[in-house]
Amino acid sequence: MKYNTFFKLILFGFICAFIGTSCTKEGPMGEAGVDANQSCLACHSQANVDAVEMQYAASGHGNPGSELGIAGARTGCMECHSSEGFTAHAMGYNPSSNLSFASKISCGTCHGDHRSLEEGISAPMRAMAPVLSKADGVTVFDFEGSSNTCASCHQSRANGNLYTDVDKVYNKDGSFAFSVHADSVYLSSSHASPHYTTMTNNIFGVGGYANEAGEVMGAHKNAGCVGCHMGEAESGKTNGGHTMIASLASCKTCHSSATNFDIGGVQTKTNNAEEAIAQALVAKGILNANHDAVVGMYHKDVFEAYWNYKIIHYDGSAGVHNPDYTEKLIDHAKQKLGL
Repeated sequence: MKYNTFFKLILFGFICAFIGTSCTKEGPMGEAGVDANQSCLACHSQANVDAVEMQYAASGHGNPGSELGIAGARTGCMECHSSEGFTAHAMGYNPSSNLSFASKISCGTCHGDHRSLEEGISAPMRAMAPVLSKADGVTVFDFEGSSNTCASCHQSRANGNLYTDVDKVYNKDGSFAFSVHADSVYLSSSHASPHYTTMTNNIFGVGGYANEAGEVMGAHKNAGCVGCHMGEAESGKTNGGHTMIASLASCKTCHSSATNFDIGGVQTKTNNAEEAIAQALVAKGILNANHDAVVGMYHKDVFEAYWNYKIIHYDGSAGVHNPDYTEKLIDHAKQKLGL
């Protein structure tokens, strides 16, 4: 009994000693005895955390709206629409059944744990490796940095051949319905499109129809998503940082004389061309008044113009992400529509 008590006292003393020493960690090489709290507080102070949370609350990810409820728990969608889906996907696992509950993208979704402090402390990212195209499973997107996290989701889900390669259409019960003529394309859904975020495709110049390959904007690829959308905020405006809303301050890093995003009139030109193409597509019947696809059979020329329109429209930058490639998509669409 006495031996047992003595052993417990020794064990208790060892634990106290361990806890005492663990509260102080070594800093960078050669700086022993640095308070661990000070290292962590360089980023995790209450002021910094509050600032990030305020910025993030203004972002699209911080306010997902119906996208979370509709797609966040659904297989095939959850990997980009919910925290649970993305974290599982980043670890190489895609759930085979719907989730019972989905939560919005949060800090822990994109940022993992500090796996090692040997090379300094920085914001750890879950997805830094090159990203494979969801559209063709072959093309590799690589921003060579944290922007690969963005590219994991902000890319198209299909190329046009998902529709152009279909030569037979079947009924829901599996019975044959009709054949698709060699020069035609059948749209089976009002949602027939590359999906709603084609930014990465445009930056890398792939996914649309063009008479010649688009040129990758080296400067924008090198700046990446983070360089433009998470840079310095403009005075008096809610942008930059974790709002992920591009700021003119980021543009001025390279375009020092810029007064707005319409640098060189790229956005004006793109918006005007996009509207002209949309009107022509409505006249062809492939788009309705809300600019959604209309189920039906269309000539391949009309389809290619329609696909380019969607690639440009769902990019959302009005050509800024890759002006050269956007211009080629516009030229091809106009040619196919006789504009």
